[in-house]
Amino acid sequence: GEVDVGDKVVAWNREDQMFYRVEVISKGQNKEGLVEYETVSIDFGMTKIYTGAELRRSWENVNKWPALGVRVESEGRLSKDIQVELDRIGKDGITMEVISCKDRQATFAREVLGEVIRWSVTSALSKVENSSFNKFNFSIPPPSLTLPPPPLPTVSPPLPLTPGLHTVYLLSADSPASLSICSLSQYSQLTTTLVPSLQSLAISASPVTVPVQGSLVLVSYGDMWHRAKLVMVSQDHMLARLVDLGHTMSVTKEQLRVAQPDVRSCPAVAVSCVLAEWAGMARSSEMLDTMRNTWGTTMGKLVSQFQQLEVRVLSVEKSGLHVIHVPVWEGLVKRGGGS
Repeated sequence: GEVDVGDKVVAWNREDQMFYRVEVISKGQNKEGLVEYETVSIDFGMTKIYTGAELRRSWENVNKWPALGVRVESEGRLSKDIQVELDRIGKDGITMEVISCKDRQATFAREVLGEVIRWSVTSALSKVENSSFNKFNFSIPPPSLTLPPPPLPTVSPPLPLTPGLHTVYLLSADSPASLSICSLSQYSQLTTTLVPSLQSLAISASPVTVPVQGSLVLVSYGDMWHRAKLVMVSQDHMLARLVDLGHTMSVTKEQLRVAQPDVRSCPAVAVSCVLAEWAGMARSSEMLDTMRNTWGTTMGKLVSQFQQLEVRVLSVEKSGLHVIHVPVWEGLVKRGGGS
């Protein structure tokens, strides 16, 4: 849902590609009309402006941890000499004594150049009621969070085709149960506008340092950059589905770039389909392997990437899967078999 002032959410920092817990302290529109949110880091106290696409609702267990950072202000003005000394000794961290800690307020102190300096310590958050973030406990070390981060926003699903006869481009055909098509107008937009735009965006895009399953990225494929969704991320293997071509392929982190908001501006192009002869069939992994092998042997001469086909869309499932019939393949694809 919409993020409001006072909400505590998770923000994706594009510069270091990390998630941070933040509180929204204000929001407004920039010159381009996009809503921007000014936030304060719950754990580091820094303020930063994010767009709505970079903010995520906190996932399970994130909010149970107390805030790791607090706001520290000196009691009185510091002389130039003391400021310089604090900068010098604070490069590797600074040790302070906790003088008091009560009712969500604390006082720190340290001797600097022979003078005892005191600091008032308060929460980095604007509201303290009913918030577990504000439980100060300086005797407990920060927890190690090993929870997987949530996926970044992905691209909108492809525009569905209406039931009836269409002339389309065949983008991929792994098996009778896994085909991808697009309309002629979508293909024209893909080749003349979207793909050239992605090449330009990829030049300034940062490498992906933390692959997140379910996120949209740019992936290098065939000496070009394409949009892809990371459908599987494990310690030693990643699979990405090219959302505009329909292919699913193994990738390495070196092939990935961060997908900026402009990359997500257009819906996916590849429309997922199943041939009517295979619609509704139970498809185990063994059956899918058999289908691919048989399909490649008997249909290879008929199927070529980016060919035009006339297809009849029979229905569209809630998932977006299109059930289609290809008249020129009549009799070549049997129900329950790959040919």
